[in-house]
Amino acid sequence: MSKGFSLIEILVLLVIIGIVTVGITPRIIERKLGVSPVIKFYTEIVDEHLQLASDLGRPVFFKGFLGSGNILKMDGKRVTLPGSITVQDASVGGVDEPGLEYNIFVYPSGMVDYFELHLSDGTVVESIPLLTTIRFQSEGGGYTGIRPAYR
Repeated sequence: MSKGFSLIEILVLLVIIGIVTVGITPRIIERKLGVSPVIKFYTEIVDEHLQLASDLGRPVFFKGFLGSGNILKMDGKRVTLPGSITVQDASVGGVDEPGLEYNIFVYPSGMVDYFELHLSDGTVVESIPLLTTIRFQSEGGGYTGIRPAYR
């Protein structure tokens, strides 16, 4: 009879610990740093559009406008970024948007386009589709908030 753990048992334990860590880390950071109103704003829009995409069974999008803080949702309602902040530059899917509008698609599978929005206060809002996360980068370069999105 063996008195230790087998290599397989140790590997399974490490995988479980890794999965739990990946799931808990964003929540711990969120509690320590607080949630940026901008992250909350975009998370709510993405969550709402994810539900709509799931209900319709097809991709949906919301539209933003460079030089303003306005977002036009799929249902036709207009919402505005908190605190008079405007979007100065937008990149969706790794491509800079050539006009004054940008569309961010949300898919029924739970994915959202990769987007990076440069705001008038020097911050950057970025989505990370594979991790279903939206993060907020301050002017100094450090990430000040990481928020799980698309519950």
